[in-house]
This record gives sequence, structure tokens and C-alpha cells, in this order.
Amino acid sequence: MSNSPNPTQNSYQKGLSLWQQKKANEAFQYFQKAITETDDKPFLLLSITQLLLDSGYFQQGIEVLNQYRTTTQTSSLLQVRLALLHDKMNASTPAISILNDCIKNDPWCVDAYTLLAEIYGHSKQIGLAETILLALLKKYPDDVEIHNSAASYLSAIGADSAALNAYALTIEKKCYTAATLSKIAKLHYSLGEFNEATRYNLLALSKNPNSAAAYQGIAISKKFSTNDSEIIKQFTDALKTGVTVETMTVLNFSLGKIHDDLFKYDQAFKYFKTANQQRKKMLAKPFDINKVKQQFEKLKNYFSEQQIKQLQQKTPNNYEPIFIVGMPRSGTTLLEKIFSSNDKVFCAGEKETLDLFPKHIEDSTGNKVTFPEVLSHIPDQAVEYYCVQYLKSITANYNDYQHTLDKNPLNFANIGFIKMLFPKAKIIHCTRNPVDVCLSIYSQNFAHTNMDFSYDLNDIAQYYSLYSEMMRHWSHQNLDILTISYEDMVTDPKKIIDQLCEYTNLKQLTVESREQNTASIHTASVWQARQNIYHDSIERWTCYENQLSDFIHRYPELLTQNE
Repeated sequence: MSNSPNPTQNSYQKGLSLWQQKKANEAFQYFQKAITETDDKPFLLLSITQLLLDSGYFQQGIEVLNQYRTTTQTSSLLQVRLALLHDKMNASTPAISILNDCIKNDPWCVDAYTLLAEIYGHSKQIGLAETILLALLKKYPDDVEIHNSAASYLSAIGADSAALNAYALTIEKKCYTAATLSKIAKLHYSLGEFNEATRYNLLALSKNPNSAAAYQGIAISKKFSTNDSEIIKQFTDALKTGVTVETMTVLNFSLGKIHDDLFKYDQAFKYFKTANQQRKKMLAKPFDINKVKQQFEKLKNYFSEQQIKQLQQKTPNNYEPIFIVGMPRSGTTLLEKIFSSNDKVFCAGEKETLDLFPKHIEDSTGNKVTFPEVLSHIPDQAVEYYCVQYLKSITANYNDYQHTLDKNPLNFANIGFIKMLFPKAKIIHCTRNPVDVCLSIYSQNFAHTNMDFSYDLNDIAQYYSLYSEMMRHWSHQNLDILTISYEDMVTDPKKIIDQLCEYTNLKQLTVESREQNTASIHTASVWQARQNIYHDSIERWTCYENQLSDFIHRYPELLTQNE
């Protein structure tokens, strides 16, 4: 349409005005008039269906495009729009059919490939999504932007090797940014290629010396020795160059880890202390242990054995997901590595899905009753809805596996809720020497959104106490929870594996993980997960006994507590 007024523009603008006034029927009369008046029907149909798409009128959008079927079939963009509208209606079969036809008729339509891959990805058909994107890259062998976009999506669906292949063009042409190089390094890291991860992170720093992601990526990709003096100097020099507060914090955490590797514990602790002080100042609001205590008390008061049994009557779900719970840094990644050795288990990483449900449940019931009491008032269908939503959040089709595995340790607070949604869920509680746990948390730069307590040793100790009380509560509710210790996993893995097999009805587990599942580990423990089991982390706190003396004096129960 031209800039000068014409009948088509006038009709469209009148329709748009009525649409904004929420007079949909009257608006459509003018939209229809505009379509009949214009010679550029595809452009106008795209504009109108975009309005419908943005407003959630998916079925109406389909009807409009079907009304002008001839125009739609001759426009790749309209075919993609029609497929998208079907997908929004959860009608993936017609959407896939439309897109396959579109690609057949117009093999250069990028949007058709990417939407088709996205639909396959959402339906957990990762192999098909990967195949479609690789076909797109063959059509555009020299388009860096398309290759990078495909790589990002392949990475998002867990196809890390394919994502690296997609980035090959960027590397070949050397048209990369520091952010792109950090993404490439992260892919190598997730695949256990730590030397390559370090190389690309160093290259990222040459592009942007302020890249926090690159510094952290290097620090966690290897065990440092005196042979790494050049890299160590690069890190210490960077602290003096006016980097951002975020990068400075990451540098201090990284230098703490590096000096720990070098057995220079006094220097390491100083770096950890500085990093945590900086991270604590960056919190949107101070951590409030009393708020956590009130939250946990509500859970304990509500989730009695009798209450849990009543809630379980709301769901017929018989699926058996595995949840690994406990304090962070208590051995959950080592346990995940053991489970990843069995192809009947899909390791989903640390899911935060369950943390999103309480507010959604409260909102859907008008906020008249808060969580968890609101659970007594929701219908059976709602419980089944949340079961399905949780399983949909897993990046694989759960029906293909005997168990999915969620290793978000903070789900220890959600055990009652978990047992409501999945009565047959397997709950495995990881324990570890409390002082080792506190020190290990203090020395990590966590990405988890619920780790505000981790930047102060006093907060960590008090949180540990609340966690212990919560686990004692669950143990008194006659729930089927298997408790294992990190120390036993390290010193007697066969005994632990036998217990796990009996508890989960899996016939075989080993400490040697399958490559496919190990690639799903994306926590601070990836490097450890790729190594052989080692004993160095048992009573690691004794290396910092002098630095922790005041802390231990203040919380002596941590030395005797072991649950």
C-alpha cells in the first residue's frame, strides 16, 4: 500500500480503529472490504492475521486465510502464518503438513524450516528438529546469520554436537563476537571438551576483556596448576582494569577456585569472601531467613501424612519421576551421573518448574487462599493439568523413559507437593558433611534463582538448619524417601548403586555415564561429572579450618549433624 490515501488504506484504517475499540465484528467488515479492494492481498492478509495472532484469535486467523485459500497457497509467508496459527491451536499435525508442503514448493523459505523445527522440538522430536535445521543449512551454506540462529536453537534443544557444526561457518569466516565465542565454548564444555572450551573462552576475552562468561568458563573448565601462570596473571590483571561489577565478582569467584586448585587456601578464601560480599550487594533485596522459616513452617503445618494421602486421591497419575533433593553441593550431580548410565532414565537437569506452580494455582483460584492450603480446593482436573505441565517441561518425551530425573536439590521443600502430583515419585535425599556443604556453597557462583542465601556463611548455616528440620518433617510422614550420603557414594559406590537399583527397579547402574545423558548436566559440577570419582571433597573443609574457625565456633552443631 502506498503512503497516499486510497480506498484500501481507508478501509484498513477504519477496521484497525474499530479493532482497537474491541469491535471485532465491525472491524472485520472493513478488513474484508480492504482485501477486496487491494492488489496486494498477501501483505494485507499478513497484517490482519498478525493482529489476530497477537490477540489470541487463532481460529479466526485460520478462517481468514482459508477464505483466501488461493492467495495463501501461492505465498510462502502466508503458509507459514497458517501453520503457526494451527500450532497455536495445538494442532501440530496440520501445521507440519502445511510446512512440509511449503518447503517442497519453496525450498528457500527460511521461516518454514525454523517453524517446523520449533514444532518438532516442542513435541520432543529432537531428531526431526535437528534434521530440518541441517537441511536448512545445506540450502544456505554461506549465510552466517542463518547458521548462528540454527546453532542457538540446536543448543536450546540439547543437540550440542549439531550446534557446534552449525557454528563452523562462523569460525571459518572469523565473523564472531565475544558472546558467540562464549556460546561455542559452552557447547564444548557441555560435551566434556574442556581444552576446546578454554581455547574459545580465551578467544572471547581477546574480543572483550570484560566478558564475565568467558572468565567463569575458563575457571570451571580445568584444574589449575603452576603451569597456568599466564592465565592466572590475566585474571589478576583484569581485576585492576575497571571491569564491571558483575565481571569483578566472577573474577573473584574464579580466582578463589584457581587458588583452591593450587592449595593456596588462605588466598582462595579471601577471594571467595570478596566475591560473596559483592554478589550480596547485587541482590534486589536482602535475603530474609525469617521469610524462609515462615514458608517452611506453612509447608510443615499443612503437609501431614493424612493430608498427603487425601491429596493423592485427586490424581490417578502412575508415572514415576525421580527427584534428587538435598542441599546444593551435596553430591546431586554425582548421583545424576550414576543414573545417566541407564538408558531408561532421562536426566532433565535442575528444573525450576515446580517453583512456578504455587503462584499460578493461587491466581487461578482468585487468590482467596494461599499455597499450600489452596491445594485442598482445586479440582482433580487441575491436579492432572499440573502433572502434565511438569512433564511437558522435560526436554524429552517422558513416555520413552521409565523415569525422568530432576536434580534440583531445593525441591526438598516441595516433597509434599511432589507426592501429591506423582504419588509413585521416587525421592532420593542426598546428604553430605554439613561443613563441607556450607563451604562448597560459599565457593560457588550460583545461577539458580533461589540461592540468595548462598552469599553469607551465616545465612548458609541458618538455611541448612531449616533444611534439616524440613527433612526431619518429611521423614515423620511415612513417605518413601531413600537417603544416601555423598561420602558413601565416593567410598563405596557399589553399595549405593545396589540401593538405587532396588529403590527404582532399574536393573543396572554404573558410575560410567552415557554420553547422551551426561551432556544434559549444566550445573557448576559439569567438570566433576566428567571425572572419575575422587575422594578430595570428603572433609574438604579441614583445608580451611583456620578460615572457618569462627564459623564453626558459632555453629558447632554442624560438626555433629549428619542429616
